[in-house]
Amino acid sequence: MPPSMALMDVHHKTMDLAFRAQIYALLDTIRRYWHIHPFFNDCHQLVDDAVKYFEDTTEPFAFQLLGVKMYCLSRPEDVTGVLDGVPWTHGLNFSHFISEVMQKFGVALKDVERAKYNPKPGDDCYIEGNPTNPTHLNLIHFIESLYKRQFLQPPSLNALADIFVQNLQETLQSENLGFCTRDYNGSLYNDGAPSLQRDVSLHSLVTGSMVNATIRALFGPYLHELEPDIVNQVVQFNSHAWVLFYGLPDFFGFAPVCASRDRVKAALRAFIKLPEEQRSEQCFAFKELLRWMDVLDIGEESRVGLLLLFFFASIANEQNACYWFVAHIIYDEELLGSVKREIEPAWESGKLDVKYLAANCPNIDAIFHETLRQRANTFGFRAVKEKTTIRGKELQPGTPVMVPLRLLHSYEKVWGSTVDEFDPSRFLKKKTLSRQPYYRPFAGGPTFCPGRNLAKHETYAFLATLLHRFDVTLPPPSGESPNKKQPFPLMETFKPPTGVKGPLPGMDLFVKLVEKAPAKPL
Repeated sequence: MPPSMALMDVHHKTMDLAFRAQIYALLDTIRRYWHIHPFFNDCHQLVDDAVKYFEDTTEPFAFQLLGVKMYCLSRPEDVTGVLDGVPWTHGLNFSHFISEVMQKFGVALKDVERAKYNPKPGDDCYIEGNPTNPTHLNLIHFIESLYKRQFLQPPSLNALADIFVQNLQETLQSENLGFCTRDYNGSLYNDGAPSLQRDVSLHSLVTGSMVNATIRALFGPYLHELEPDIVNQVVQFNSHAWVLFYGLPDFFGFAPVCASRDRVKAALRAFIKLPEEQRSEQCFAFKELLRWMDVLDIGEESRVGLLLLFFFASIANEQNACYWFVAHIIYDEELLGSVKREIEPAWESGKLDVKYLAANCPNIDAIFHETLRQRANTFGFRAVKEKTTIRGKELQPGTPVMVPLRLLHSYEKVWGSTVDEFDPSRFLKKKTLSRQPYYRPFAGGPTFCPGRNLAKHETYAFLATLLHRFDVTLPPPSGESPNKKQPFPLMETFKPPTGVKGPLPGMDLFVKLVEKAPAKPL
């Protein structure tokens, strides 16, 4: 074999992440009973260490990940090439990765194969003039099409956003915030606290409000009726879904993801069994998906798994991205002042104009972009379907490829010497930064997230409603002097990423909310 086509070495100092992650999952399970601290693990640090071990290589290298050899890209230009699907990446396949994820979420192998099958004339599922799937896409591509139609076409996007905002504003009223409120002098707030004042956990406030509004926008009221604790169950599932995503064992049902997964699935199963006329308020995409799975005779558990996967893809990032966005604003008085000034014109009619916010708020846009640059640093994945050569290294078929988006967002050549600092002004000084190829919080190419516009509308709506209805201040840490400032939360690093991560356990911001006036009826 020519030297220029050498196979890759495995980084021997990189401990098998499967062992580390399984230990973490096991200890996370045990901790609920014996309070044992988890074994900390930082996936991004593993990548950094491997790059340094190979003398700051720009070539792909290999990890042992979950007991399986996996390639990892180390050059930002290669990451953009994969995301854009440039010609040299033709040997890398995304569909195989999707097939594996489907099985991890409970889709039977026979239904995965059925989902990849392209209908042909003469098949029972090939229906001429079919309004649900008129172009006869296979189920995987049909779901991709549904995503785009639901989240990118203005009529369906606007309808979904309106329902989301309505439910968000119903939650963001003082009397409805018990789920995130800290005790007041050892008592509940309705036992002597000022009626319009609360100290709340910012992470609980954002997460509970956003997840509740998203569930109601996508499913109507039905999941709440079928599972009264659905919001908390979804929040718990989202926190531990990495166990499923990375294919870890469930330890006989005792892994932390299992209980919430099973309760969410039970609610989805009951939802699917409702006659269509009894779930008339579900979103367009779910209605069409359930119709087409019925045509394909997909098994019930596989339908539940696909619906869970579709739903998870819709919520995996939004609440944590919104949390960091709001946290940075509240923590910086200068940012908070500029944001308040930009928000107020959006309320001139007495009703929030989210479209105005999305089009006329450069400071908010800059904070949003910088938040995503720092926080949206997950991994993309591909599978090698045929021999592929990248920078003289030959990638073997059947091997997964890790695509670290963090390489783009931490590229000093693009972002400068302040790359590690939170600095929204970089997007104000250079307007094109959010459109250049090294800014990819929503991935790109065939995996460009179709929910990006809705995510922006939802995040801006939360911020605008919160700051319009409440005076928001950052009190000192409990028991500390008034001049003491709460430490800014660190981001969780010891779980493999499936999306934007939340704060490190035990770290959060507690904020004081004083309602300006009773909220007007919607």
